[in-house]
Amino acid sequence: MEKKGDRWHRELYYLPERSQAMQGDFLDAEATRPDGEHLWYSSNRLLERVEHYAAGKEQGVFLRYNIKGELIDSANFEGGWRKGLGLHWNDDGYLTDSSWFDGSGNGRVVRRYPSGMLSATGRYVRDTARDGRWVFYHDNGQLQAEVDFADNKPTACRNFTPEGAPGDPALCIEREAAFPGGHSGWGQYLMRQLQAPNDARPGLYTVRCRFVVNKDGTLSDFDIVTSQGPLFDNEVLRLMKASPKWIPAVQFGRYVKAHLTQPVSFIISE
Repeated sequence: MEKKGDRWHRELYYLPERSQAMQGDFLDAEATRPDGEHLWYSSNRLLERVEHYAAGKEQGVFLRYNIKGELIDSANFEGGWRKGLGLHWNDDGYLTDSSWFDGSGNGRVVRRYPSGMLSATGRYVRDTARDGRWVFYHDNGQLQAEVDFADNKPTACRNFTPEGAPGDPALCIEREAAFPGGHSGWGQYLMRQLQAPNDARPGLYTVRCRFVVNKDGTLSDFDIVTSQGPLFDNEVLRLMKASPKWIPAVQFGRYVKAHLTQPVSFIISE
C-alpha cells in the first residue's frame, strides 16, 4: 500500500510471473473502502475485471472478462445496488442473459440457451436473492421446472422431462458439481496421484486450474489461471485430465455444465 494524497494505492502481483494481479485505490490503510476504478488481471496478463467504487460502495460500470480477454458480464451499480441493464455472454460470444434492476435491490432476469430458446426467468431481491416463482425450460422449449423461492431458498418445486412428463422429484434440487467423496475423496486422489517436480525449490506453490464439469461428469476446457511455472502447471493439468468422472451439477430436473476453479498446492521441503 502506498499513500497518494487522500487515498491509499494498492497493487497485487502474481508469483513467479511477477505480473500484475490488481491495482486500485482505497480511502483507508486497511483496504476496506475501495474508491475509484479497480482493475484485476488474470495470470496470463489479460484483463479479468473492471470495477468502480465511490466511498466504499459499488458505483458505475462493472465488467468481467473470460480467460481469453473477451467480455462476458456487464452490470451497472448506483450506491451499492445494481441498477439498469445487465448482460451476460457465454464463452462462444452469444448473449445468454439479460437483467434489469431498479437500484433498490429488486430485479428480473431472462436467461437463454445459445440457440435463443428461453432457459429461465425469475426475479431477485437484495440484488442476489432469488424470490418468488422461477420458471426453467429445457433446450427444446418444454417446461423443465417451476420453483418457488423465499430468501434465495427453494420452498417448492415441480419438474418435468423434456417430453413433458412429470420428472424425478429427487432431481428437483440445485446441486454443485463435486469430486466423488467430496473434499476427503479429492484429498485421497491428490495423495495417490500428485507428483511434485524433483528439481523444484523448497516452498509452497499453489496452482489454480479452471475447467468445466460436463453433464456426464467428464472434465474439459482446462485453463491455468494462477501459474507457478511449467513444472507445476503441467503436473496440475496432467492430474486434472487423469481425474475420474465428477458428480455433475443438477439444476431442478436436469444435469448442467459447471464451471469450476480448483486450487492444487505443492509443499516442497528442504
